[in-house]
Amino acid sequence: MSRNPEKRHQIISAAQSVFAELGFDRARISDIARKAGVADGTIYLYFKSKDELLISLFEERVQPAMQTIEESVAQGAQDPRGRFASLIGAYLDAMQADPTLGTIITMQVRQSRRFVTDYTNRPLARFFEVLTSSFNDGVRQGIFRGDLSIEALRWMVFGSLDAFTLAWSLKRGEASDLGRLGDELTEVLLRGLSTGEQPTLMPKTLDDEPAAALSSNDFDPALD
Repeated sequence: MSRNPEKRHQIISAAQSVFAELGFDRARISDIARKAGVADGTIYLYFKSKDELLISLFEERVQPAMQTIEESVAQGAQDPRGRFASLIGAYLDAMQADPTLGTIITMQVRQSRRFVTDYTNRPLARFFEVLTSSFNDGVRQGIFRGDLSIEALRWMVFGSLDAFTLAWSLKRGEASDLGRLGDELTEVLLRGLSTGEQPTLMPKTLDDEPAAALSSNDFDPALD
């Protein structure tokens, strides 16, 4: 039986909205079908399970976002520090541009056992490739230290961005300003990566005043 690409897109769009609103665990196929305006059985003509639908949604939505991120890095400053800063800024910009995508990445996919245990995360691999390339170029140029683990750096960067996006999607405290958080993360990481041999840590200066200390009501991923 032939599949209608427009209907498939319609179902995926509905799933993105329903997963973001109800959460992957609580969402039912019937909820997605109702949102898409199709019969429950129609969903199964395109996807074998709710997990498969989530993975398809992730790939279809995150792949274009990663392409946009890569283009932003390519169009920005090509100094390794500039590419590093562009990667962080572009990632957070992509999350702000599509808030429901942020909830899918930070919360919903972790509720799917199949996604966590069996899925090869190709979009995230592309993110890590850009990060690794920038880091390696910085090491070769004497800008970044060569005694640091790229594996630890990759998870440190992505973990921070993931926490920022989660806090922002939950509307918690200073996470409402993702741009500021991204700038501060970039500055902290580049200070740690720097060999101290370069005259500046970044190709541009951060003009913002230091952010005020977090209040007791602000999001802390270690506590919340």
